[in-house]
Amino acid sequence: MLLDIGLTEGEAKVYMALLEAGTTTTGSIIKKSGISASKVYDILNRLAEKGLVSHIMKAKTKYFRAADPDRIIDYLDEKEKEISAKKEEMKKLIPQLKAKLDTGGKREVEVFEGKKGIENIFWSIISELKRGEEYYVMGASYSFGDQYIVEFFKKYHAERARRGIKVKIMFNYDTNFIIDEIKKISEIKLMPQEIKTPVQIVVWKNKISIILWQKKPIAFTIDNKEVANSFKIYFDSLWGQNIRTYKGYDAFKKVWLEMLQQGDTLYLIGARGYFFDKRPKDAEDIVEAARKKGMKWKNVVDIETKGHRITQIEFAETRYFKEKITFPGVLWTCGKRTIIVNWAKGEPIATVIDDPDIADTYRNYFEILWGMAKPG
Repeated sequence: MLLDIGLTEGEAKVYMALLEAGTTTTGSIIKKSGISASKVYDILNRLAEKGLVSHIMKAKTKYFRAADPDRIIDYLDEKEKEISAKKEEMKKLIPQLKAKLDTGGKREVEVFEGKKGIENIFWSIISELKRGEEYYVMGASYSFGDQYIVEFFKKYHAERARRGIKVKIMFNYDTNFIIDEIKKISEIKLMPQEIKTPVQIVVWKNKISIILWQKKPIAFTIDNKEVANSFKIYFDSLWGQNIRTYKGYDAFKKVWLEMLQQGDTLYLIGARGYFFDKRPKDAEDIVEAARKKGMKWKNVVDIETKGHRITQIEFAETRYFKEKITFPGVLWTCGKRTIIVNWAKGEPIATVIDDPDIADTYRNYFEILWGMAKPG
């Protein structure tokens, strides 16, 4: 059966030997499988790429272990229609394979290599969590835009949401893009600008996984309650920051794009279009994103801004004060978020406040000004 799903004879023998042996060295694998020492490492590497084998280090020696046979189903899912019948046969075989799996000996640290190995981690998360439970991600990325990884996460998060499992994700503030499908079914924030992690950290139950995205990704999963709790406390401290500050044009664009996800109407006080003047292409990217979402913008500003590009957007409504009024910065509010932008030093400094009461207060202030101002 293992040969029928695409494993070579050598891969099948090594995998079956690992199921019977549990966590073991290559010596035991060679003995049980009959595979020569010159070939066994190459076969183990191929099985790791398929997500069917992991390893741990003990006293500078590699110990290998077969992945749970359930992972074979994930491997089958990626095959074409011609093996769909084999998939059903394999489902029947899995209980027999599980019966041979050595479950003794708790693995505190486990190493996963390759894209399939990383997939293994995420499928394990939603296999272990129940409907309504939640896990947490810091420093999220998509392996530098690798299309294979992007497509995997689209499929994965759709299944996660179907199972009713929740997630909170914190992307590095300089993440180039966030998949639209994931935005709709996840709670998402950006990491503080001053904190950038080169690894992705995932916390669930009593486990954490530390993923290093590189040409051949590698990850370490630690099964330790105290370690997991310490990372969860760190995550909560970052997630719970109600006030954050971002500096510079690139950070400002990301903050604005993220703001668009907070609601359907963006309220602006004193927006004169400085960003459109300094970064016209980036500004138009933001306009297009808002247009696609079907947003509405409402801006109240002094009459001198009339005719500027920011007042000519088809989904933006502007009202003016005839007298020139000096606002102490530009104020935005959308949903539960408020942003105060200061341009005093020639580049934007944005203070982001996540507080529904503050957002309501500024919206009320906006409505007062809106009632006082006049259409163009």
